[in-house]
Amino acid sequence: AKRNAVVTRQSAVDYLGATHVICTDKTGTLTEGKMAAKLLVGVCRDQKSKEEGRRTEIAFYPLRGLNPNGGVFLSSELSEERCKALDDGTPAKSVQGLRRLTDPDKEPQDAAELLARAAAAAACLGCYGTKIVKDHQSGAWIAQGNMSEAALRVAAYKGGYPEDSFACRELRNNNPRDSVMEVLFSPKRKMSATVHQLPSNRRCATLLFGKDHTHFVILKGAPDRIMGNLSAVL
Repeated sequence: AKRNAVVTRQSAVDYLGATHVICTDKTGTLTEGKMAAKLLVGVCRDQKSKEEGRRTEIAFYPLRGLNPNGGVFLSSELSEERCKALDDGTPAKSVQGLRRLTDPDKEPQDAAELLARAAAAAACLGCYGTKIVKDHQSGAWIAQGNMSEAALRVAAYKGGYPEDSFACRELRNNNPRDSVMEVLFSPKRKMSATVHQLPSNRRCATLLFGKDHTHFVILKGAPDRIMGNLSAVL
């Protein structure tokens, strides 16, 4: 207000409230002005083992703004040669030595595949208010809703949950959102939470919950606010 700034979107105030450094350039030269989910870092362990959890890095690729076409892979398998093949339009299944972690035609075989599918499902459920659609006139992919959630929605698409697909509808029908218990994002809280019901089999994608559990929560927000509430690797 002191500098006569005009706020045209309320979400801009939320973003600026948690901003420390702003890096700018001429949009279109170096950036597209769109966020993208690039890397997922998870800690997984076998419940029957006494070993500590192992760090697993999963990559969403290719990164083309809001274009949701691509897949989810182990970061260690994305060599420069394989990335070039994907950038050139080669299907992931045709790239030698590259495994798609969310292949819908295969059952998950290891912790990386279980983690990838659980994360994609969480992104699909947690970003219920945002859609990624293709503009019929320009052919460009656009976001309808929150731009920060758009990046996660693209990640969900790459993970096997395209908008309005059977997989997406089935997931949301099996794990309906409880809007009464939802916690909305605020600049002070720096996080948000959606609460979802569990079906009778106590499953959400590759996650299996205890027989006494009825709901689960998906958190989104600043790492320092979320990590401080974690007490164990399950």
